[in-house]
Amino acid sequence: MGKTDFWASLWALLSSRGRRRYLATHMPEVAARRPSALLRSCAGMGITSLVARYGERYEIELDTRAGHIAVGVLKTGAFQPEPMAVVARLLGEARPLFVNVGANVGTTLLNAHAQGFSRFVAVEPVARNFALLRGNMARNGIAARLHHAALGRVEEEREINLDAHNGGGHSFHGLADPGGVERVRVTRLDRLGLDEPFFLWVDTEGFEAEVLAGCDPALLARHCLGICIELSPLHSGPGPALEVLERLAALFPVLRDDAGRPVRLETLRDDIAAGRVEQIDLVAERLAAVGAEGTDR
Repeated sequence: MGKTDFWASLWALLSSRGRRRYLATHMPEVAARRPSALLRSCAGMGITSLVARYGERYEIELDTRAGHIAVGVLKTGAFQPEPMAVVARLLGEARPLFVNVGANVGTTLLNAHAQGFSRFVAVEPVARNFALLRGNMARNGIAARLHHAALGRVEEEREINLDAHNGGGHSFHGLADPGGVERVRVTRLDRLGLDEPFFLWVDTEGFEAEVLAGCDPALLARHCLGICIELSPLHSGPGPALEVLERLAALFPVLRDDAGRPVRLETLRDDIAAGRVEQIDLVAERLAAVGAEGTDR
């Protein structure tokens, strides 16, 4: 599709009755080939969200200013489903309660549902993301306990920094491209009533140490079957990232990257301390047999 055809098609759809709901759905080629241009055009024309297909079974409403999450969905039809497939494989037939901290607009929950998880708890502090999260769960008929909050070490209210161009980049730490602040409620992980086996997924832009510190270690030892966590020394600094690493090592016998490969704990410690790691996704789990593969620590 040429540039002229692209803009002509875009304007035609913008004038139709179903423009908000079907803009991306009816333009899969444009959405896939030029997602950033499509999103910029929508945002510039005052269209704050659009609905797109997600995977083979779902729809998702995206913030047109959400940055790489929306671009990823429009371009590939999903956002980072591969780590969830790794988690599902490691869990075998088990599908415990799925707890998503930093749930954003629901892409992780949709990925989990596609892998057979059916019971969910989700936590998201930013109002815009939370509204889309709630709508996306309802849109796809997925029941979930949703908490409009952040998780941290103590219960409080505090300001979160909003990323101007990335709906997945809001953080309690400083941002290179700030877009204001929002006051949010912070509660503790162990206040969520998790009294059964669960899998924990954490994506909090550098607040990971605070999330894990807000839970009695005995609860994690008793009920948490595993954790997938985006560790972000770039945002938090090496100290909190190393704190997270020590908590994971104390609780779980197996530590892997998001492709399922064993991680050498000492090497990762050294790399974080030396500033050689900006961000890494880790999967800590206790269900795999601990043998030669799982003891490379």
